[in-house]
Amino acid sequence: MALVYMGGHISGAHYNPAVSFGLFLRRKIGATDLVEYWIAQLTGAALAFTFAYLVSGHTPGIHPGPMPALPRPWPSKSHSPPRWCSWC
Repeated sequence: MALVYMGGHISGAHYNPAVSFGLFLRRKIGATDLVEYWIAQLTGAALAFTFAYLVSGHTPGIHPGPMPALPRPWPSKSHSPPRWCSWC
């Protein structure tokens, strides 16, 4: 919301298709303008993804790495979990 308030008066606040759709529902823009904004926004997103993909050399998607082991809720492995703890 802060970006919409900070730059909305300059750019029209068309930061993503959802904002443009909201403006269409409020009758601030027409249907043809909505389609033009959507085409421009989705083309820009595809170009940004393609650029980032080519620069990074990685496959698309999020790759967080191996999952770390979660700590046990009781002090050590020699102790058993409490009886009331059904998920332990």
